[in-house]
Amino acid sequence: MRRNIPGDDGEPLKRPSEVGSADDIAPLADPADADPPGPSETAAAVAQLQVELAAAQAAAESAKSDLLYERASFQNFRRRKEEEAREQARFGGREVVALLLPVLDNFERALAAAEQSANFDALVTGVRATMKLLTGVLEKSGVTPIEAVGMPFDTALHEAVGQTHRPDLPVNTVAEEVQRGYRMHDQVLRHALVKVSER
Repeated sequence: MRRNIPGDDGEPLKRPSEVGSADDIAPLADPADADPPGPSETAAAVAQLQVELAAAQAAAESAKSDLLYERASFQNFRRRKEEEAREQARFGGREVVALLLPVLDNFERALAAAEQSANFDALVTGVRATMKLLTGVLEKSGVTPIEAVGMPFDTALHEAVGQTHRPDLPVNTVAEEVQRGYRMHDQVLRHALVKVSER
């Protein structure tokens, strides 16, 4: 690698007298020699810091206020939901009960008519009509009877209360329904009480 040699660039070398004296070169500034800020500059800096502090305090107060508001809002929301849950638990079956009231009316009318006329056939007819109305109400609510007689015994749907000798049925088949079972949509409300065939 080639070094730069004075005068090698084609320029003639200068004599020291042509370069200038050391007095002509400006000395480097020493930070310690700088003048301290005056009273007006200090006051301006303090004023600026006070403005920034006031802005930070205002922002903190605003954030605190927002937090308190959100907390109160959440507490009100939770209280509202708890009240709604209590009301739902208290009046959750209101719609079904309202549908059952006409059924109760029909029972009362059938009994009143039977008492006045002492007509057994009229009573049977009234009860049968009322039962049909009740079945319709239950179906609207998603309640349907569980199939039992002639079906294979299923512990998920049936509860065995006994066995009966039935050579005409396969073993472990529901031969008799003692009490009807019901399901609501896909869930069993009450298992069917049945007697199961044996040989």
